[in-house]
Amino acid sequence: MGLGRMGAATAACLAHLRHQVVGVDRDPARVDALLHGGGPAVERKLAHLLREGKKAGRLSGASTLEQAASHSEIILVCVDTPVTGRGMFNVRNVVDVCRRLRPIVAKARRAPVIAIRSTLAPGTSAGTLAALYDGCRIRLCVNPDFTREGHAVSDFMEPGRIVIGVSRKSDSKPLKHLYQPLEAPIFVTGWTEAELVKVADNAFHALKITFANEIASICRAFGTNPETVMSLLRADRKLNIAEAYLKPGLPFGGPCLSKDISVLIRSARKRGVRTALLQSILRSNDSQIGTIADEIARSGVRSVGFLGLSFKAGVMDLRGSLYLELARRFRSRGIKVLCSHYDEKALIEDDASNLGADGNFATAQARRKISREADLVFSPSFGMRPRSRAR
Repeated sequence: MGLGRMGAATAACLAHLRHQVVGVDRDPARVDALLHGGGPAVERKLAHLLREGKKAGRLSGASTLEQAASHSEIILVCVDTPVTGRGMFNVRNVVDVCRRLRPIVAKARRAPVIAIRSTLAPGTSAGTLAALYDGCRIRLCVNPDFTREGHAVSDFMEPGRIVIGVSRKSDSKPLKHLYQPLEAPIFVTGWTEAELVKVADNAFHALKITFANEIASICRAFGTNPETVMSLLRADRKLNIAEAYLKPGLPFGGPCLSKDISVLIRSARKRGVRTALLQSILRSNDSQIGTIADEIARSGVRSVGFLGLSFKAGVMDLRGSLYLELARRFRSRGIKVLCSHYDEKALIEDDASNLGADGNFATAQARRKISREADLVFSPSFGMRPRSRAR
């Protein structure tokens, strides 16, 4: 459903994978182009695959939605979702197609899969689309398109991964079978997770481009070659181009990250280079620390325990420690802080003027006692977890 850049490429590639494909679009010219080997000129190899599909009898067009969908096992919605003036996706085209599909699929002998490949804002499927199909026997999936303009065919045929968002795991089976010939990893998740990963993907791409350009500006200001610096950065496949530091959790701390970012920002400023992205990193990290402290204070937690205050496990270094900063913020919000004798000394040495006998600081003799008595426990080893149930 929808034969623009993404829809035409999806149709051509699926036909190439030996599936029977029917394309439909509200614009008859697009259907005609599909059947005559046309399609967006910027998409390499697309015209060839369209002609191949038609010649093999696996690719056809339809003039009406009912003609295309009434006998289909899987219906892929590939219509445009332009951004509104308020900065949100206009899902009118998706909703319109899904609404028109409802009476058609209601007549089907077996519940078809309706897979949304259009880009959606998080929560659209669980909200608008789920309400639209309430009481209807269909299998709604979110199957985001990760192809790049101009590379749609190669990206479809050689995907990094395939994501299928469902409300019931069994609903993913037809799509998994559909994409099986691609031999790519397939991840089955929820509707909203699938919607989020698409926009998060593009946000991450934009972040990398902006970061590379800011570093390049600094390099040029110091008379160095930006590509040399960035190629050395990319050469580290253990920490830089890797899973490291890409797992959600607590904000960062320690003596290195904040210090080096600050020095980089100040060095750039001296050369007249603006570093909006780098500056936002420290602001965002501090905001996340504040959010954690505020949310825990609002939750009614009365005591928080720390099984170590070093900035990470396996070291005895308190410089820039997130856990030290959290202990300060909890105490300032009237939450009792429990920690070991060693950590008590560290707190006092760190900021004696803020410690005083306010009753919000207690020394525990053993880690087990902290785990039992504190409502919430932090540790450089595991991050954060609620109190142990063991007594």
